[in-house]
Amino acid sequence: MTPLNIQQSSNSFLHWHTEIVPTDTGYQLDLPDGSRWLPIVRNIGIHSHLIGLPIEIRRFAVGATASIGQGQGAQIVRDVEFVKGTDGDDTPAAIGFVADSDGIEVNFTYPGRLFEIARRDSRLVYGLRVARFRHLVQHSTTLSGIANDFQRQWLAQAYLSTVTAEALRNKKTLEEVEATVAGEPSIVRIREVVDTILQWSDDSDDSTQSPPSGPPVRVAELLAILSQNSARDALHQASRTLWEDPSEQWESWLRERFKASLGAALLEAASYLCPHIDPGSLTVDLEALITEPSSSATKPAPDSDQIWLTESSVGGAGFVEDFMREYQNDPRRFFRLVDSALAPSDLETVSEDLRRLLAIVTSGTNDDLTIAFRAMRSTTTHNENVLALRRLRTELARRNILPTPTFMVSLNARLLRPGSTRELDAFLADALRLWDEAERRLGIDIDARVFALVKSEDASLDQLFGQQGWIPTGEAARTWRYSLLSGALWPRGSQIRTEALKISNPFERSVECDRLLVLTALEPPSRQIPLESPDWFEEISQVLVRNGTASLVHSDDRGDAVASALLRIAAEPIDSETLLVYARLIGIRREAGQLIVDLELPEAIQ
Repeated sequence: MTPLNIQQSSNSFLHWHTEIVPTDTGYQLDLPDGSRWLPIVRNIGIHSHLIGLPIEIRRFAVGATASIGQGQGAQIVRDVEFVKGTDGDDTPAAIGFVADSDGIEVNFTYPGRLFEIARRDSRLVYGLRVARFRHLVQHSTTLSGIANDFQRQWLAQAYLSTVTAEALRNKKTLEEVEATVAGEPSIVRIREVVDTILQWSDDSDDSTQSPPSGPPVRVAELLAILSQNSARDALHQASRTLWEDPSEQWESWLRERFKASLGAALLEAASYLCPHIDPGSLTVDLEALITEPSSSATKPAPDSDQIWLTESSVGGAGFVEDFMREYQNDPRRFFRLVDSALAPSDLETVSEDLRRLLAIVTSGTNDDLTIAFRAMRSTTTHNENVLALRRLRTELARRNILPTPTFMVSLNARLLRPGSTRELDAFLADALRLWDEAERRLGIDIDARVFALVKSEDASLDQLFGQQGWIPTGEAARTWRYSLLSGALWPRGSQIRTEALKISNPFERSVECDRLLVLTALEPPSRQIPLESPDWFEEISQVLVRNGTASLVHSDDRGDAVASALLRIAAEPIDSETLLVYARLIGIRREAGQLIVDLELPEAIQ
């Protein structure tokens, strides 16, 4: 029977390993000519029962790690290794299973010197610095026996938030502030961050005993760890990555992140290619040991690696066969879906659209969109609200801000919340500007909660938010301002990029993905022709005949010119030197304030 003082949050995790044994070299699929993926993706192989090339998957655990909570006591962490255990025999053992299944083998080549490639995009570097800091804390040997995985996550979050908040308050660099935060007196500052941002309380601890007076258990555990010199030294050593440029020491970690991001994009593309197959039936294996078949005489190319998409059903459920059939029908379509998986997510699009909308309504102009936005706040009846909402949607669409359900929910919750005013719009627009400046100065992505914490010290918020009712005083006022401001601001940057692209594999540790790392390493997409060019149709026709794909770019907010261009593309054929053919619309997207129309010529050679 479990003792009463053992918390329900106690857990244990097996240490899984995977081995994949192919029957033979897989059936090789043709890659489309002219694809920008050719320098990275070397080949795609099919292993399935249908073509007599199944794989054997061996998954086995060699041990486990358990974290046991003891009420108000400190957590106990135990590592267990499996052994035979008979007659004192300590020979290592494993438990697991072996199964025949189907799989997709993707062989790829890492771009050379990823750390130099990453420097091309400042947005990517800002996010990578924060991610690498967390990675170093998570894998620090100095913290072994001091903090478990869960505590390491919160240590990294609390320390990073404290350093960032102090740099914002004092207008200093991260390097200048971190040396002070690393000292023991900084625990007071860290406690403030934990109390406000993490908002831990006694209610969040699942202890069966009444807590004593003092901080909640989790806060007390965190502060106790930070009081140790070795823990602060580990955080101090890891923090250097926050102001350093990516270097050669980052390369192996960047490759791990690149592989995970590519694997996640391939999985999403395969799921969209075969929509009637359950996406959960396919697993991405990144760390599997591959036992090459004896008939394979090829040697691994330099900087090459493999990603396996394996079916979780024993014997296979038909996903791989369906994928092979759909891929062979149109190889170019699969790689378009990979590009789509690496495109900005809904959350990223909403974040940018909210910023654009806020800039328009605070610009001082009385255009139709600004009037429609303000009309939403002045409605008093349901009918007025419906008419105002319909008008707002129309004006948003004219400005190429898609009024999707995700966007409208976020708009109503943040900018059109009850009691919101033009003055609050101006404050938020100025806050976003200061947020951008702070990220450029510090060189990292700043968590929305940290920025809200620092801005909550601005007493002018009392007048902006105070119109909604009671205004607290003293220390409670800051907490009140923080709660309201954190609800008005929205996450952005790497904080939402990593949420959109994820891999879930119960047999492997999770690795964060970042689509920008893959996109930065890729060749530019199909040639882009500006719509402003007087000969845009002739130019894009030549590119389509030569490459099979092309993009039309328009930088104006309004889409009237794009609509006219699409009508011409649909009505006017292109001379492919043998036939008169029509271009096909692939999709329309917006990136960096531009409308991009992606086109293809199906008759082009693949």
